Amino acid sequence: MDAAKAITSDAATLNGDWTNVDPQATGVVRITVEGKKVHPYGACHPVACSWGDLKAQVFSSEVRNLDAFSILASQDLTFKHVVLTISLEPDGRLRVQTFTHFTDLSKRRDYSEVDYMTR
Repeated sequence: MDAAKAITSDAATLNGDWTNVDPQATGVVRITVEGKKVHPYGACHPVACSWGDLKAQVFSSEVRNLDAFSILASQDLTFKHVVLTISLEPDGRLRVQTFTHFTDLSKRRDYSEVDYMTR
């Protein structure tokens, strides 16, 4: 069985409050998924900083399937554009990959990072 067919879920499977498995994470430390809305929290100190509610697009594993296989969300800030891809791993963890593109003149390098979450 291929990987796309191995993970089938409905939207409720992705829904919920998820926390990063790495207590020292520097990216997304927490995320709430609710249908077509995600609410990430970044690694700020002393408490995690809210990114607000982001509209999300839910994707199925195949055109004829009704499962919720992955989610795509994005956010534009004054100095960067962030894209999140979210998917459920076979072991039940949530995989959150963040792509950051800086739009200011800071000359910082764009980067990507992956975080894993559990409920």
